[in-house]
Amino acid sequence: MKAILCLDDDYGISFFGKRQSQDKNLRLNLKNYLKENKIYMKPSSASLYQDILKNIVETNDFQNLLDEYVLFEEDIHPYIDKIDTLILYFWNRIYPKDVYFNKAILSFYKEVDRCEFVGTSHEKITRVIYRKEDTDAKEKE
Repeated sequence: MKAILCLDDDYGISFFGKRQSQDKNLRLNLKNYLKENKIYMKPSSASLYQDILKNIVETNDFQNLLDEYVLFEEDIHPYIDKIDTLILYFWNRIYPKDVYFNKAILSFYKEVDRCEFVGTSHEKITRVIYRKEDTDAKEKE
């Protein structure tokens, strides 16, 4: 699974069940990254992204999505064993939050790409892509 999350600088995801922010240029960046690939998300997220992304599949169940792109606006812990790629968008601000991304998870991943771009509502948005490291190879070293 390729998990996509939008985070603040404190790794916050949401506050009282609502996303912290939104940005049209972020959605455009995601569209360019995905190309023609489908993206799975909850119906509550789809309403925000459907103006830009035409390949949305709405679902409330991510359990069987092995090699798919999935937008999370919630804790990813129940799916962590299935996630081989993390695509994190950072707002480069700190917002109120009550749901966090556990940044300790990143110790099992390697950063493979980073880009910054100007948002419509943020001076800078940073996209960082991480891929799961081969733990078998690490143990042999």
